[in-house]
Amino acid sequence: MEKRCLVVKNEHIFGKNDERLFYGFRRIDAGEHFDIEKLIREHGEYRERFGDDGMESNPHYQQIIPYVLFRHGNRYFVYERLAGGEKRLYNLKSLGIGGHVDPGDFGNETLAQALRREFFEEVAYNGRFEPKLIGLINERGSGSGKDVQDVHLGVVFIVNGDNEEIDIAPEERDSNRKVGLLTKEEIGKLYGQMEGWSKIVYDNVVKNNLF
Repeated sequence: MEKRCLVVKNEHIFGKNDERLFYGFRRIDAGEHFDIEKLIREHGEYRERFGDDGMESNPHYQQIIPYVLFRHGNRYFVYERLAGGEKRLYNLKSLGIGGHVDPGDFGNETLAQALRREFFEEVAYNGRFEPKLIGLINERGSGSGKDVQDVHLGVVFIVNGDNEEIDIAPEERDSNRKVGLLTKEEIGKLYGQMEGWSKIVYDNVVKNNLF
């Protein structure tokens, strides 16, 4: 079965000589001259995720992953991945809700469409949804393409919710488990159980109460 996702070649993100290469979290502030949508429009491709030359094992491309943090007051939504999508993340706790950008039924998705779709596929929430772009994640793997870190670029957004009524969507409860809305101190106690991207976000955003 065909399963394509949005990717961008490494050189368009990091530069032909890796002059823009970074590891960890790259903060994007308001007014900064960086347009991820423009980068995707100019250089994005939809390619097969799986197979001999699939994007899941090709370290020359980055799969673009919108990654949404939900915050209400001083607490962040945390859940645990049990099954489903990325096997390399099973049984790890996550601060980010998101997934791949798909071709879509009526033409190519935009990043904004994809992050909204992924968010509301994963969770049940009826409040304000105004995602704000705050940064990028590039987590270093072995470089072999066998590590989840080698082939995914996180585009990090934050949503400041106006109510705390958020839960795992009913159809996703076999795949994910709600941990809760937790303070940074409570999240810190779970640090060793968290996926890599969530550790990066915790260290760079949550601990410092940014954005």
